[in-house]
Amino acid sequence: MRRLIIMLTALQLWAGGSELPSLFSKMGEPLFTYAQRVEILNSDPALGHDAAAFAARADAVRTAGLAAEKSPQSGAGSDYLKQLRGLQKMYDLLMVKVKREMLASMTADDTTRLMQLASTEPAVVNEERSLLEKLAAYCEAKGLAGRSPVLDRMVSQKARGE
Repeated sequence: MRRLIIMLTALQLWAGGSELPSLFSKMGEPLFTYAQRVEILNSDPALGHDAAAFAARADAVRTAGLAAEKSPQSGAGSDYLKQLRGLQKMYDLLMVKVKREMLASMTADDTTRLMQLASTEPAVVNEERSLLEKLAAYCEAKGLAGRSPVLDRMVSQKARGE
């Protein structure tokens, strides 16, 4: 019984640490979700610094958002919105760099790196049809079908014309 209580307490603490603010959630949720996925790029030589900085900033902004929800009269909501906008700018810059690195990895025929970059599920792939088309052609030419569920999903979007 004691173990069960300890496990439930630990689970609540763990789950509470990933709580997302509902304030401006349409803007914040995709940013916070990507911040969790991008941490696998922390060791990447070209993107590691930017990925780590984005993840750290996202965590700070998420914390500010949760605090703003608890004290709505303090003006913290507008400060949180400013922080979210700053995080969005960091995200946009990171997407430009991820796109550049994905194209470079295809040019260098580095499928391992391409799969690592794609595993973060960058929105830029879905937003830019030309990148999606290049990615689909590369995967088909290299026979990458079935090697990465994320790449398969991206290529199938191209096939469906999404």
